[in-house]
Amino acid sequence: MLAQRTSQVQSLDLPRKTQNNNPAYIYDEIIASVQESIDRITQSPSPRLDHESVAHEKEKALALLNDYKLKISGALEELRSLAEWDVFTISMYGETNAGKSTIIETLRILLGEPSKRETQAKFRSIAQRVQFNGEHIATLQDRLKAAAAQKQLSEQDLQALRLRHSGAEDGLQQRLKQLKSDAQHKRSALSLWQKIFHLFKKLEEEKQLADEARNLQHLQAQHRASEHEYQARIDDAGAQAQRHKQELACIQDSLAQLAPLQDGSIIGNGHSDFTLESQSYHFDVQGQKITLLDVPGIEGEESKVSEAINGAVKKSHAVLYITRKPSPPNKGEGNQLGTLEKIRQHLGSQTEVWAVYNKGITNPMALRGPQLLNDGESASLQDLEKELRAQLGDSYQGCISLSSLPAFYSATDCLLPTNSHYKNRQKFLAGMDAEALLEKSNFSSFVRFISQEICRGYKEKIHRSNVRKIQVGVQDGQRMLDEMFKTFSTARQNLSKQHKSTTRELDNLEDAIARRIKSRCRDRLAEAKTKKRQAIYCHIEDDLSNDDFKLMLESTIDALKTELVEDLQEALHAEVEVFEAEIKEVVTRFKKNADEILELNINRHFGAGPGHFALEFKIDNGINTFGLLSSLGGATAMIWAAFFSSNPLGWTLAAALGAVTLIFSLYKSVRSFFSTSYKMEQQRKSADENLAKVFDKIEDMLDERLAEAAGEMKQTIDKLKQQLSAPLHSVMAVIQALQTASKDMAHIESKIA
Repeated sequence: MLAQRTSQVQSLDLPRKTQNNNPAYIYDEIIASVQESIDRITQSPSPRLDHESVAHEKEKALALLNDYKLKISGALEELRSLAEWDVFTISMYGETNAGKSTIIETLRILLGEPSKRETQAKFRSIAQRVQFNGEHIATLQDRLKAAAAQKQLSEQDLQALRLRHSGAEDGLQQRLKQLKSDAQHKRSALSLWQKIFHLFKKLEEEKQLADEARNLQHLQAQHRASEHEYQARIDDAGAQAQRHKQELACIQDSLAQLAPLQDGSIIGNGHSDFTLESQSYHFDVQGQKITLLDVPGIEGEESKVSEAINGAVKKSHAVLYITRKPSPPNKGEGNQLGTLEKIRQHLGSQTEVWAVYNKGITNPMALRGPQLLNDGESASLQDLEKELRAQLGDSYQGCISLSSLPAFYSATDCLLPTNSHYKNRQKFLAGMDAEALLEKSNFSSFVRFISQEICRGYKEKIHRSNVRKIQVGVQDGQRMLDEMFKTFSTARQNLSKQHKSTTRELDNLEDAIARRIKSRCRDRLAEAKTKKRQAIYCHIEDDLSNDDFKLMLESTIDALKTELVEDLQEALHAEVEVFEAEIKEVVTRFKKNADEILELNINRHFGAGPGHFALEFKIDNGINTFGLLSSLGGATAMIWAAFFSSNPLGWTLAAALGAVTLIFSLYKSVRSFFSTSYKMEQQRKSADENLAKVFDKIEDMLDERLAEAAGEMKQTIDKLKQQLSAPLHSVMAVIQALQTASKDMAHIESKIA
């Protein structure tokens, strides 16, 4: 830990009430202590800083600590809002479809949870008013179908009967029509006498017509009676169907009222994320208040349930980790968290964690053995316990085995025949009574564990659990500081290496430019000396008198004043351009590398991934490239000034010209008078001597000016080095602030009990 690497913790007294562990004040006092610590650091006078950008970075370091203060205070405020100091709270935590809700539902029934008692009472009250057993409903449905079928069949028979009746009546109608036509035709053919005779006696056709009319009326009466009988059957079948339908509707209405009141409504349906929000269930067992939290499964879609899971476990004083597998939880791969990592992340701050192996049993034959677990399951559970103890330390308390579904079947009696649990319950209870089923599933002992053992000394457990969460919150803050310290320390090391490397490069460039300028200038002087010698030798070949030679020599050397300045300026300009380009390359490369170091070691490191401090802190490296290069241009101007200000070559040449002499002995004078070759030889010798004296003097003065220019250049390079150290100083300012904060956080943690 960072706190262990730093010196002795300075005094930071916590308020007296915190040390007395007063629940009403502990959060306020810890938050106040954290704020006091950070405020004291951020409000302390800053030391004198050599660069304006470093002061700016110190401000960012303090802003970072203020952000840290807000996060720690926010975390403690969240704990305060979730903390429960009066009711012992237990979270049912575990994988998706592990049976957490089944365990809770069974406990609600067996321990008489108030809301469960209320719904069961409503269920039984409604159930008393109606028969809703499956056989009765099936009988009514069959009768309804039979009555409907009978009605339909009778309607079909009536329709067929009516067709037959219609055919028979149509035949008689045709017979009557024919007889009537025949009678009318026969009367029309009678003589007058016959017509008079038949006024008192009907024709044979008329007699038949009357008989057939009576037959039709009799047939129609028979038909109506027969049809009425069939219609009565139809009406009776319809009435029966309506009665059955109404009775079924009444039952269905009752079932609709009963459906939401059934036991097991909170039990998952096998789909992932059936439980998305934590649900609270409150119990009063022998005067002790207990709350059970049904926590969403940790293997569901994490974005949907993470907030609910974190809130539940922070509220809890004990956690039951429910699993359907006796083997250890799986580990993650790469950046993907496995169940084991999630358990460590979620339950690391708990004081009491139990494992509950919820064996999945769907066939009553599985309970016929002497023990609930087989040898393989017992061995696997030992591995599970070993892994959980390694992850959770002393917080892990042990493992409990049970089978919740058979226990639920034993406890419930508020189910509808349409419920999938209804027939399963009958199947389990067919071979074993309810009490035996509870014992064989180990749920009776689990009920005693929940109602008696785990709650023993609950006041101390509540206090210890809540204080532990506060301690972990402060420890998390300490780990944040530690992580930030390590990250900034790595950045400091890398920046220090980069700065040292760049400093060496600048030193090498400084030495190289001095050597190159000196070498280039000496080369130009040597070239100028050679050219002047050759020019003088050419004049000597013109057979000059000694007086003319002296005038020519003085004139030639005097011309150096302009020629050398231009020549040396050209040489210096070429070298300084190379020097500027090299310095620019070094500075640009340093800025690029410093940016990469800060990005890779600081900004990118503090991403928002699991377990990381979500840092929003962009540290400016403090390098102003444009300003640096401008100052570099000023340095090159100093080099020019050092060489050419006050006309240094002018007075150097004046001193040199004063040294031009032609000293000949009498013998040499007479001989030169008679010998032209001898005279020219002596003139060349004099030219060599005078040129040597002049250029020696120029070189001496050039070395002096070069030393002055090197000093000016060194001052500028030193300022450049200092400016390049700004990112390093910035990171060191952050590290110093983190060290102070870490000392205080360690002191705060030591005072929490």
